[in-house]
Amino acid sequence: MLAYASMTRTTILIQDELLLEVKRVARTRGVTVTELIKNALKAYIASEPRPGLPSFTAAPRREGPRDRVVSGKATTIVAGAVDPHEGSRLEGRR
Repeated sequence: MLAYASMTRTTILIQDELLLEVKRVARTRGVTVTELIKNALKAYIASEPRPGLPSFTAAPRREGPRDRVVSGKATTIVAGAVDPHEGSRLEGRR
C-alpha cells in the first residue's frame, strides 16, 4: 500500500442504501470503509484519460515554411525550459 505524507479529512453525501452497500463490501473484503473508498477513487481517477502536453502544431491547414520554423523554435524553447526530473527551469524568472 502506498503511504501518504499527509491526508485530509473530508465529508461526502451519499444515499443510505449506498453507504450500507459500501460497508458490506468493506466488511467482505476485510478493509475499512476509508480504504475501500480511497481505492475506488484511485481506480476511477486512473481510468480517466490524462491530458497530454500541449501541442504547438495547429489544426491541419496549409502550412508554409515559416510556420514550421516557428513551431520548431517553440518546441525547442519549451524542451530547453523543462527538465524532466526537476520541472521548469523558468520558475522564478520574470
